[in-house]
Amino acid sequence: MNKDYAVHFRPNNAGDRMSLRQVFYEQIFAPLKGIQDVKLIVDAGAYVGYVSLYLHQFYPDTEIICFEPDKENFEWLIKNISLVEIETRMHGKVGARTGFLAWNAAVWSKHTKLELLMSDKKTATRVVDDGNDVWGFSLDEVFKSDKYHKIDILKMDIEGAEQEVFSRNYQSWLDRTRNICIELHSGRCKEIFFKAMEAYNYELSTSGELTICKGIKRK
Repeated sequence: MNKDYAVHFRPNNAGDRMSLRQVFYEQIFAPLKGIQDVKLIVDAGAYVGYVSLYLHQFYPDTEIICFEPDKENFEWLIKNISLVEIETRMHGKVGARTGFLAWNAAVWSKHTKLELLMSDKKTATRVVDDGNDVWGFSLDEVFKSDKYHKIDILKMDIEGAEQEVFSRNYQSWLDRTRNICIELHSGRCKEIFFKAMEAYNYELSTSGELTICKGIKRK
């Protein structure tokens, strides 16, 4: 990392080890560096916050909204983004805006309650419809505040729920999203995502398991 604050991780957690390696050592999110005029980043499926911390290095004055449905992961997310506030105070930047907002919720196609399930490999959690474990929200929720007008970077790793997110009720927020970095978890997820993106021009690339769409504009 370019900054000198540390991160929390759980030594016996395989998901933490994998995420640390991919984010900070393999640098799979490096293609998101250098984007101009970034004011808002949305981290959908924020896990314990590693990607948010990584992007904060390059966009320190940007608002970052984190969605994480798993309660334990969310608690570790809070610990990690709190390190940014500690580092800011240690360097004498009293009153500086660190810009994090964390929601213990899932990204979905509508406002509804969802069931939370452990993935088969037990390294991640996923959400499904018709549950009562956690709230799900459409990304339209972001724009209910007059503060936000565009999502400049949308990072999405939501364990297959992207199939639901890009199936319905996505047009209004997608029209206001400039760049997307997404992990597509199945062939069906890939098909639905690119179907939704047919209405837009964008620069397509990949990095590891990530699909990256930059400069998104409606045709």
